[in-house]
Amino acid sequence: MPTAVAAIHDAAVASAHGEGPRPRNFHKLFDWLFWNAGETEFDHPCFSIGSLNLSDADVRDDLELGEGEEVTDEQRLQFARREIDRLWSDGEGVGYAHAFKLERSDGGQVFLCGTSWMVGQGGHQTNCDGLHASQRHYLQWLRRAGMSSDDGATITLEKVLAHWHGNTDSGP
Repeated sequence: MPTAVAAIHDAAVASAHGEGPRPRNFHKLFDWLFWNAGETEFDHPCFSIGSLNLSDADVRDDLELGEGEEVTDEQRLQFARREIDRLWSDGEGVGYAHAFKLERSDGGQVFLCGTSWMVGQGGHQTNCDGLHASQRHYLQWLRRAGMSSDDGATITLEKVLAHWHGNTDSGP
């Protein structure tokens, strides 16, 4: 591990144990670990509701409804579930949640976590989600952030509708 990255590692573990400020450059350590370490504590597939492109126009097209016909929340939810299932099975919009265990010599540990996504031919895009006390804590954090670490089943209907209504194009 390069000296500069090792310094971030040591500062991160120390800060997790109340022994100093959190380093601002976690992403450098996460990126180095992602590209060089090879081993993580876990790699879970994850799906972001934000990757769904939902619109009433798509539901109308899918159900062959007329332009003036109202789209119901039940129709929206059925359409969204089919889209989630399609994206999950195609691997489209699916990334991976990673956790790297950071340890120090006295046994203190913390997990540096983040996600990676394929971005076409550009390769992986990584996002550092910071320090977490445990893997379970990180997975809970992901769910609160609108991510699912399973086949999308933990994405609640309320979250789907909230996302939908923020992206509706139901017309004037």
